[in-house]
Amino acid sequence: MANSRNRLFFILINIAELVPVLVKINFSTVMEDKEKKNVVSAGDNLTDYMETVIADLEKEGKFPAAHVYRSVLRSFTRFWNASAPMRDDPTSMSNALAPIRDVFTPERLKEYETWLTECECSPNTISTYMRTLQAVYNRWMPPGMVDYNPILFKELYTKVESRTKRALTAGQMRQLETTEFCALSLPQQRVLACFMLMFMLRGMPFIDLAICGNRTCKAGVSSTGVTRQVN
Repeated sequence: MANSRNRLFFILINIAELVPVLVKINFSTVMEDKEKKNVVSAGDNLTDYMETVIADLEKEGKFPAAHVYRSVLRSFTRFWNASAPMRDDPTSMSNALAPIRDVFTPERLKEYETWLTECECSPNTISTYMRTLQAVYNRWMPPGMVDYNPILFKELYTKVESRTKRALTAGQMRQLETTEFCALSLPQQRVLACFMLMFMLRGMPFIDLAICGNRTCKAGVSSTGVTRQVN
């Protein structure tokens, strides 16, 4: 019995001596892993990160989105290299990769927006590029994280506006109305005839014209229940 107690006492003493050592080793390992993660995080650059995002989009079959992301990356890379001499930091050299933390700052993003304007990019192009960078930022720094900045893009142009007038002018309409059918090929005659018919039917939608036929029109009323009057 005494031997069993002595043996247990001996084991407990050894465990007590080992605990501080194990805790110290575990703490050192955690700190080393944390330092490694910080080094990797600090070295992240926009090019590598966006290439990863683009690859993911292509795997998902989202090729139009991947095309836009790649265009934004090329554009920002040109901006970064063009503005390298004006930056007072170790990465201020041509063809340097842009650290992602240096990209997503209000000052840098505003500089990029100004650069796009000076390159005579259209407002919609600027908006597309900014909204794409915003999407990249939300991937890299998801909302809810400590360092997430919800107003980072507040002062940047991210609106979507239609500035292109798609309506025909009065002169263009007169030209279509007075065009000699005999001077056109058969396919062109058909296109012009359909267009003029839709115009005279007060803007009849093409889908209504596509299903319209002799059997679907009786007494000026189509089978869709819409009355049309030719002007």
